[in-house]
Amino acid sequence: LALLALLGLLAVAMLAGPPPAAAQDGSVYFLTLKQGVMDASGSGESLFKDFAASTHGQLVGDRSVKTRTIELDIYSVSRSSAGLGIGMEMVEYDHTFVFQDSERLTLDAKGVLFTFKTFLRLGPVFPFLGIGLGNYYVNYAQDPAGISFRDSPDNVYNARVGTRVLFGRLGLLLEAGRTWAKLPVQTDIGQSTLELGGTYRNVGLSWVF
Repeated sequence: LALLALLGLLAVAMLAGPPPAAAQDGSVYFLTLKQGVMDASGSGESLFKDFAASTHGQLVGDRSVKTRTIELDIYSVSRSSAGLGIGMEMVEYDHTFVFQDSERLTLDAKGVLFTFKTFLRLGPVFPFLGIGLGNYYVNYAQDPAGISFRDSPDNVYNARVGTRVLFGRLGLLLEAGRTWAKLPVQTDIGQSTLELGGTYRNVGLSWVF
């Protein structure tokens, strides 16, 4: 249903005429809603390995989570075909991981990321590269161990690559990247490291103004 809605909006956008004058000269603003998948496998975190080596056992399923994001991008066109920009986004996910002994780990995470971007403007296509920083916080809960707390990592970094394709005032966004947000946590089996970020892929719908 979400894919059909996205295709419908893009079809409407293609009939909506050209983007505003700002998209042709000066600054370009994008408001984007994104959904994606983020996977912390291979990030170097120790928590899930420590759980697997304990009575909790292996994780049932995989390490990926589904993310939801709203982002505002401001692009300043310094030449006719290139420029710099900054993206400000709020990302969130909530997921319950289940282990072999039925231990349940619930992560309710929210983050604010700032990404500095360099981009090209190839007609209606805007490919970009970005690096940035930000902050995450997480509500951590283990059940039935009865452990819960709220915390945030000291350092959060991100890097990404992607592109937007404009159809009138609407745009389709595709991007991939990685967020680093390691957090020391105290679990029922001792001290471990939890990665709140990971490798991600996003698809989004943008409004240009």
